[in-house]
Amino acid sequence: MHLKSYLIDRRLLRTGSANLTASGLKQQDNDLLVLRQPIAARAFAERFERIWAAARRLPGMAAASPAPARRGFAIKGNINMQGERLYHLPGGRGYDRVVIDTAHGERWFCSEREAVVAGWRRARGR
Repeated sequence: MHLKSYLIDRRLLRTGSANLTASGLKQQDNDLLVLRQPIAARAFAERFERIWAAARRLPGMAAASPAPARRGFAIKGNINMQGERLYHLPGGRGYDRVVIDTAHGERWFCSEREAVVAGWRRARGR
């Protein structure tokens, strides 16, 4: 996806045609819109999560996974853009695209019960 919209700290939304390079900002005829409205940021984040969840990997592209699962730990616990702690079951929609980053508090679980007891909830529609 080619997207020139992004969130900063889940509060500020930047969007537009501007290429954020020296020539893009000084020599090209582009626009940049900055919204400091939490409702706009939240709406963007929710829509982005839906688009990302529905995306399909291109044939031949391997999934990146900086934190490999330990033996017996197949349930992925990730934190979405709203800060929600969600767990994903193997074979579920989007499971293969979820990448666990333990440096940001994400983790693996060996059972749904373990995930729920730890305060995570099952991802919707997956």
